[in-house]
Amino acid sequence: MCALKKEKEDEEYVCLKEGKTRRSNVFEHKRHRVIIRAGCGAKIAVVKSKLGKYVVGLFVEGQNRSLSTAQKVHLLRSHRSVSTAQKCLSQRFAAANIPTLKQISLVEVQDGGLQKMGYVDNDFYNNGRNFWNEMKGHHADLLYEHFWSEKEKNS
Repeated sequence: MCALKKEKEDEEYVCLKEGKTRRSNVFEHKRHRVIIRAGCGAKIAVVKSKLGKYVVGLFVEGQNRSLSTAQKVHLLRSHRSVSTAQKCLSQRFAAANIPTLKQISLVEVQDGGLQKMGYVDNDFYNNGRNFWNEMKGHHADLLYEHFWSEKEKNS
């Protein structure tokens, strides 16, 4: 028997910076980080009408900070991503022992500037970290398979 997917009748969307950050005194030496929650009250609620169309039921324009400018929009987390081609290029650079900072400089020149790269330096470093975390133990597996095949040849 097939279960039918229930359609949502209404949905509420709030600003990413809605709410307040909890303050904790557990650690004395805590890393300073950017304030993510800023108490923004902006929200929009979408409701399904009786005719089956979605309409805006509630709109609260409660932005308590300035919005991003066109020159800085590439720095927003929602606008950043390292493409598959850029990830492959980064892996090739790493295989050629090119340091990460130099890789970033090369990609920046190739793409025509920081604004056209589509990500920031930390995204590039994180991509490299994730790649090496996936590769952990891979060399040991290859070595094990090599020794196993050599053992089979000798017997």
